[in-house]
Amino acid sequence: MSILKKIKIDFTTYFIIIGSLLCGWFKNILLVFMIILIHELGHVCFITKYHYEILEIRLYPFGGITKTRMPINTPIKKSVIIALGGVLFQFLLFIFMLLIYKLGFIRYAIYSLFNKYNIAIILFNLIPIIPLDGSIILKSVLEEYYSFKTSNILISIISFFMLIIYLSLNYLYQINNYMIGGILLYKSIIFIKRIPYLQNSLYLERYLYKFPFKKIKYINKKEKFKLDTYHYIKKDKIYLNEEEYLEKLFDNPLSY
Repeated sequence: MSILKKIKIDFTTYFIIIGSLLCGWFKNILLVFMIILIHELGHVCFITKYHYEILEIRLYPFGGITKTRMPINTPIKKSVIIALGGVLFQFLLFIFMLLIYKLGFIRYAIYSLFNKYNIAIILFNLIPIIPLDGSIILKSVLEEYYSFKTSNILISIISFFMLIIYLSLNYLYQINNYMIGGILLYKSIIFIKRIPYLQNSLYLERYLYKFPFKKIKYINKKEKFKLDTYHYIKKDKIYLNEEEYLEKLFDNPLSY
């Protein structure tokens, strides 16, 4: 299936499109969706580079979400690069728009409007609210210092805190902020509900596949597993390597 066939427009987006067209904001909505699409293609470029499968590219009023089939144990560096791919492509789009403006292909009004939206979308996506790119980047930073479980809990707390700040600063403005806030809240709740599943997936992947980790850490319980790290886990006064521990875990989960 081609990338274009995987692009889906969320139903909430149609309300914004219809409202914008009725208000005569055709140029505005066209520019916004051009930026959003280029942003998502930035993610797609690096996801494809690392040979991960793309399931869907869904466009929302505030941006897009590219769903992929990536391992839970994806290296932290790759996660950050993929998350920053959208911003990188927006920067390249800025250079392209500047060039065609200088060559006289578009008027200043269009170029100025594009810059306004481009900067706004970059800044918005860098806010650490789930599932925005900022949350992925910050979570990756947390994973350098904390366990996978603790990082998920911390990013959930930070996400809710930042969402409250975002809504308190924008609730008096455009009505679509309520829709955006609702979508972000929904995504944050879904993420929190999936934390146990993500934790078990971390163990299962380590049990089924070999990962070339360079860092080694000694821990006393499995909840302290970190990304990009090979573990020795203390059990009954001895340390078991990951393979031994996870084999016993999945053979007899009640005892572990």
